[in-house]
Amino acid sequence: MRKILIAVIGKPASVQSSGKRRERWKGRIRKEAKKVLAKRKDLPSKQEVELSISYYYHRETDLDTDNIIKPIQDALNGAVYLDDKQVKKVSAHGRNIYDIQDIRGAKAYLIRCFQDAFQQEEDFISITIEAYELQTRLS
Repeated sequence: MRKILIAVIGKPASVQSSGKRRERWKGRIRKEAKKVLAKRKDLPSKQEVELSISYYYHRETDLDTDNIIKPIQDALNGAVYLDDKQVKKVSAHGRNIYDIQDIRGAKAYLIRCFQDAFQQEEDFISITIEAYELQTRLS
């Protein structure tokens, strides 16, 4: 599986969000995933995967980073992988958008999302999905 990058502008929904808000958020993620992955014939994958989630916010946030993971995983069911049971590793972090000083080397897609979010004064997330590599030793 080639590395996949999906970015979505807007404040993430958490597992504690109302059902309607959570479903709208998951719908936005699904829609962007389908747009980004439209030409990929190898998806949804049967492979085990790992996710890296970055949450960029404008003002202080009341969201716990760990609470935004599950709705994102659920939203990618059927688009990236068959079932979120295939997600074997997750890393997530939150960061104030104004703390970003260097975007050199970032993909043009992510830079556009960053610029749009910055101009709209909106939060955004980026999700990186790649094949899971099992570690065979304790570290």
